[in-house]
Amino acid sequence: GTLPTGATCTDGIQNQGETGIDCGGPCAACPPPTPAAVPTAPDGDTFSIYDGNLPGDNTSYSMNWPYAYEFGAPPTELDLDSGTDVNGAWRFNFGTAGYGQGEGPVDVSTYDTVSFDYYAAPATAGTAGFRFVMINNGAEYNYEIGPGGTDQEPIVVEQWTRVEIPMTYFTGLGFDASAFFQWKFDPYMQSIDNKIYVFVDNILLTRNNALTVDSFDTAEFKVFPNPSNSNWNISSNATISTVKVYDILGKQVSSMTPNSNDVNIDATNFKSGIYFAKIQGETGSKTVKLIRQ
Repeated sequence: GTLPTGATCTDGIQNQGETGIDCGGPCAACPPPTPAAVPTAPDGDTFSIYDGNLPGDNTSYSMNWPYAYEFGAPPTELDLDSGTDVNGAWRFNFGTAGYGQGEGPVDVSTYDTVSFDYYAAPATAGTAGFRFVMINNGAEYNYEIGPGGTDQEPIVVEQWTRVEIPMTYFTGLGFDASAFFQWKFDPYMQSIDNKIYVFVDNILLTRNNALTVDSFDTAEFKVFPNPSNSNWNISSNATISTVKVYDILGKQVSSMTPNSNDVNIDATNFKSGIYFAKIQGETGSKTVKLIRQ
């Protein structure tokens, strides 16, 4: 939107409603206090779309996305490392437009997972989200991250969050992994007046290591009772390392580290509504919807 009279985002001073120096308020969102973690996926098992960890080069992997063109509103690249190293991230203003790149088609059928890290600033009004889209044969296949109960996972604000999407999710929708043509991030449930800034890093396609196949992806979960007016019980045939519960606005309201197959979540102090539990195992994560009566 239009800046208020007298507002400036380039004077090196925190003023005119800014929440940081030349950021926040009427200006672009302030950057995260720390960068996303540097990825540890093996070079030979990784296809990098974006990974801002080397000066002058957006990838630290030998296999990368040599895009031929881009479309939409290009993000701003920022170095979030406070020292002499470089750890870049893209800042998207989804109140303006989405952004994507095209190339190929490229055969990515040997990769098992699509992943990225994001840090979302709170929406300027109400709630908003975004979607990651894989494209080929003129069709788009969406993975939506937002505040609604029908999204693939809930949006989390003001902390780095890792998204891991099995390639089978996209191929199950009809995506042809042998002819990867374009990708993009798009606004979701947003407008100019209800927008979010999102920082994104480490957009990667990876192969599962043959010795550590992701059994968590096929793990079975039981949540009971659901809806509940007191507690939820989560039972699984896989070990649960951590459970983080978020409300519909993406605020974390509970966290625990059970390291067991069974978890009890105390909801007695929760308000009625929809919540999301992000369940982390040793080899992956799942998100389940919880209803508090």
